[in-house]
Amino acid sequence: METTTKMDQAGNLQANPQEDNNNEINVEETTSISEQPFFQTLNDSVENIKKQFEETTTSDDAVITYEQYNANITSTTNLINSPFVPIGYVWDKFLPQGELCLIYGDSASFKSTLARCILFAIAYGMDEYLGFKIDLPPERRKVCLVITEDSLRSIKTLIQMQAKYFEQFRTIENPVFDIISDCENGIIETLEKRLRDVSYSMIVEDTPQDDIVGSMNDNNVVRSYLNQLSSLGSKYNCTILGIHHKRKYTLDKAPTKEDLSGTRAFGDKPRSIFELRRVVDQEDCVYLTPMKNNYQENVFLKNSYKLILDKKTLTFTSVSEIVQSDRIHLSAKRQDNTKAISDTIIKLKAFNPNITQAEIAEILMDKFPDETFSQSKVSKFIRNIKNINN
Repeated sequence: METTTKMDQAGNLQANPQEDNNNEINVEETTSISEQPFFQTLNDSVENIKKQFEETTTSDDAVITYEQYNANITSTTNLINSPFVPIGYVWDKFLPQGELCLIYGDSASFKSTLARCILFAIAYGMDEYLGFKIDLPPERRKVCLVITEDSLRSIKTLIQMQAKYFEQFRTIENPVFDIISDCENGIIETLEKRLRDVSYSMIVEDTPQDDIVGSMNDNNVVRSYLNQLSSLGSKYNCTILGIHHKRKYTLDKAPTKEDLSGTRAFGDKPRSIFELRRVVDQEDCVYLTPMKNNYQENVFLKNSYKLILDKKTLTFTSVSEIVQSDRIHLSAKRQDNTKAISDTIIKLKAFNPNITQAEIAEILMDKFPDETFSQSKVSKFIRNIKNINN
């Protein structure tokens, strides 16, 4: 019986016995040639070459694409077929993982104090802080504080006061909470080197504006710096929270990210921005207000969360009081009046849907003699009521 060879669908060489009319087929002679040492080695080599080609094609194409266009071009098919990864947070709703974020407010609004509290809560193993979850495994609990305004000597006492409070909640045996200061070559270069050695889940920079070389009002200068911070966060899956100031003479207005001092890049580049401001008529209370968040529904941005500061421990507690963010610039009395006026307008519109704004203004002037009303003011109240309901 003669034996020839052919390649099967899998690309393996197979023996193909030719029948002899005078003899029965010998089963032993039908053994696959690919099982023989030489052909087994040949098939393995082919498979290895195919595998290496598949693994390198994508990366090689990416290099060629970047060299040709100076940009990364990705197919939506690749994105769709890649594993789904939900948005994670180092502090739920406020601080998404691997993103650049910003907290801002007036001087002495306890921005740095709150930022350090969040770092302690993460590093010490707490599963929530101020009612917002911290869902991180122990190995993702390393944090860092970069200081530019304060010296180690001045911040030491503050750290000790806060650490004493958070010690009662500590579940991590050896927490990693580093402090970086005196960056001779700039914060960006220092963090790039440090992140190669330590996998921080969160870094607070207090403050970025002290490290920016150039004018704070130069959009290109600020954007370039923030782009570098953002790239670091993305590359090492580390949330970077910058502490920033707001413009002067804005406390009598509802919060808006337009109040950020400096160029508009401070409001455009971060994925999450929140404001901290003191409550008008309560000395030790602050409002925490989300102003921008690319991963949360719009309703999240309409509320402010009231926190109470303990000056002995420099820590906060939540009073579970949520206030509409467009009212936090008002005193308690003004807030009560605003709510009462809104409730009156709702009742008037429910009783008579065709009532005019002029008629509503006249009724309100009788009911609230200490206030002044016009059609435009009534119109503004109606718009606010619609926004809240939406």
